[in-house]
Amino acid sequence: MESRGTGPRLHGSAGERLPESTINSLSSLVPLLLSAAMAHWLMRLGVIGGDARLLTAAILGAGGFIAMRPLIHSSGVLGRYPPLAPFGAGVLMASLYVVFGTVLTGLGKSPYIHTPYYILYNSVLSLALVAGEEALRTSFIWRTGYRRPALAILMSTLLIMAVYLNPSQVEGLTSGEGVRNFASWAFPLLSVNLAAGVASLYYGYIGSVSLRLPTALAWVMMPVLPNVYTTDAILVHVIVAVIVITFLSMTAQPTLGSPLTLADRLMIGLSILAVVGVWLSHGLLGYYALVVLSGSMEPELERGDIVIVSSVDPGDVKIGDVILYASTNGPVIHRVIEVREGGGGSIEYITKGDANEAPDSDPVKPEQVRGRVIGVVPDVGGVSLWLKQALNAILRG
Repeated sequence: MESRGTGPRLHGSAGERLPESTINSLSSLVPLLLSAAMAHWLMRLGVIGGDARLLTAAILGAGGFIAMRPLIHSSGVLGRYPPLAPFGAGVLMASLYVVFGTVLTGLGKSPYIHTPYYILYNSVLSLALVAGEEALRTSFIWRTGYRRPALAILMSTLLIMAVYLNPSQVEGLTSGEGVRNFASWAFPLLSVNLAAGVASLYYGYIGSVSLRLPTALAWVMMPVLPNVYTTDAILVHVIVAVIVITFLSMTAQPTLGSPLTLADRLMIGLSILAVVGVWLSHGLLGYYALVVLSGSMEPELERGDIVIVSSVDPGDVKIGDVILYASTNGPVIHRVIEVREGGGGSIEYITKGDANEAPDSDPVKPEQVRGRVIGVVPDVGGVSLWLKQALNAILRG
């Protein structure tokens, strides 16, 4: 049967599967591991009088294609052309980074020089690195993902991240600042590489390259970029990775058994929304999403609106900020109308709902502050509000 290039030929999929001995041969991974190790030390030590990126790309690509060569004629490892779905996912990923990054973290100056020469130079280098990394990734996934493709995607991601890992980043994990620095480095790589791994599994080498191209070129060409390399941007990377991976999984010709049904896809989407909802509601990534339950902040915040709250240093809270703070009656979202000195020389905040005539009875201590409102999504929380009211009515009998 003709190979359709939709991923490794796994048990239960259409098409002729590869011999297990060929895929799982440990010797086939030697070129990949050697090229990754050489690239790692090249990036660490650099090239005398030159840019290490081009040589790094060549080494990664050489190792990847050496390991990929035996698979080319017996599988769809190169993928299908034109790669419309993965390229569309790549455009979606670049757009999501710009939109979510701008809204949640703001914009900053690009580190690249934007003369015509350097735009061309950095574009060529970025494309070369993408081509090299994806050769390494695709070879690894298609040679080791026979029974556990998810594990193969994860391992290939860690292998590529290891190429760029500086040992000092690991040593710094003993301090809080070091953990934050490591997270700001790791999450961007994790989100992009996991998405590329899924593209490689479903669409082969051409697919994973096509996914990476839009973001790689956008980052080189745009004079301003969202600040996605900070701990505040962790939520951005989680959201982007989840959306793009879901898009790829839903548009791909499945390789892991029977095709996904509509119910399967709906459950995937609902599960993702549930996970993101838990993260947001508990502030695990530095952000909260809460439904406004009262009218005390009208007209700015209406009942049923969803507010996005970002963690904030209490010392940065100023008059006019709308903050989320913990009280004995539960979380409260009110505006700061005064910052004053409290007992023992510490500061405290006087808050008030915009629709209330008087300030809140108790001053807010710094340790009560959970975050500052940075955005509002109107009316989306109406269903949650209705369910809460219905449940209260049932409980009251």
